[in-house]
Formats: sequence, C-alpha cells, structure tokens
Amino acid sequence: MLLPYLFSNFYEAAEFCARADCSTDEFAQMQAHKITPNASYQLETNMEVTSYIGVHQENCALQFYPKSGLDWLTLLQNTNITNEADAKQAFTTQFEATKTTLASSPGGKEILGVFPELIAAFDDHQLEATWQHFLDGTYGICTRTGLPDAIFLKQFYVRLIDQMVGQYSASSIPEKSRVMLQKAIFCLDQVEAEFAPHEVTQSSRQRCIIDVRANYFDV
Repeated sequence: MLLPYLFSNFYEAAEFCARADCSTDEFAQMQAHKITPNASYQLETNMEVTSYIGVHQENCALQFYPKSGLDWLTLLQNTNITNEADAKQAFTTQFEATKTTLASSPGGKEILGVFPELIAAFDDHQLEATWQHFLDGTYGICTRTGLPDAIFLKQFYVRLIDQMVGQYSASSIPEKSRVMLQKAIFCLDQVEAEFAPHEVTQSSRQRCIIDVRANYFDV
C-alpha cells in the first residue's frame, strides 16, 4: 500500500524540517534558491475520520522527502552553502568522485574494458540534466537515498544493463557476460528504490532488475 511505503521510506515535510532543525519557511527558501530538492511525493486527499464523537472530513496535502535527504541538508549547513552554484558544485564533486571510484575499481575496469562508452555518456549535458532532476525530487523516488553517489550508480548500472540486454538474448549471452550482468543487477539493486506499489511496473526496477532476473536467471 502507498501510505506504509511513504511513511517507511520518507519523512513528511513537518517532520523532515524538525529533524533538520530548520523552519518550514527556511526550508522553502532553500528550495526557492535551488540548493535542495523539492518533494519527491505530494499527496492530496480528502480524508474522512470517524470516531465516537462523529464523522470529520478535511482536505489534506502532504509532502514527502527521502530520509537520507537530511544528509544533504547537513552538508549545506556545514559548508554554509546558500546559492545554487555552490550547491551544484557540491553535488558534482560527490557525483564525480563516485564515478572515479567506480572507474578505477576492478569491477569498473572490467566493465569499461567491454563498454568504454558508458563513462563517455556522462558529459556536461548529462550532469546538468541530472542536477535539474535532483532539484525536482526525482531521485528521491528512484534511488534509495536521493544522494549524488546513488544517483551516479543508478544511472551507470541502468545504462549497462539496458545495453547488455539489447546486445544479448537470454539464450545467446556468453557466460562471462552473464556473470557481469548478474553483478550489475546486484549493484543496481543496492541503490535502486523499491518504488511505490503503483509505480513498480513502470519503473527501471521492473525493467532492469525484476524482468532481467526472470528472463536471464529464472528468478
């Protein structure tokens, strides 16, 4: 169900601000200055509550932010970031550091030895689009944390899996590539969100994890 998923993985705006030790007005100013993301989910509903006293109806509007978003606010506060240029640079630094770490790791070297074009795809245009999606709250929906490191890893492994599935059928994939694909699914699963129940079938989790496991590994 939607509400258990939201309250398990996100903080509603009032609680998010309380835990961040900032007022809702201060938080709104941060969003207006484009240094922190907008809500990942916005829930608007007409509620009806029944008790022994009677029936009560009211409209309810709630905004949900990933719990790990508090780490981003802590970074902003600790580094006194108050403008978009500095916030984007902080985001870029973490994003690029994750890219460098992956590319220099044994697993990353193996992947890039076969698919060198994967890293080349992460150009300035891609980074700008990623930053805008970050501000929109998109990555709070499709990654577990919504933070730069998880965002890069999600993008990288989704690209890898899509490319491998496009290149090899389940019956023709070489064993070495099959092992690489299995590892990629595992790595993506670590950073990819579970998604709200109504979103799963349209998500990259469905396409790159659930479907590929079923088609290539009978899981």
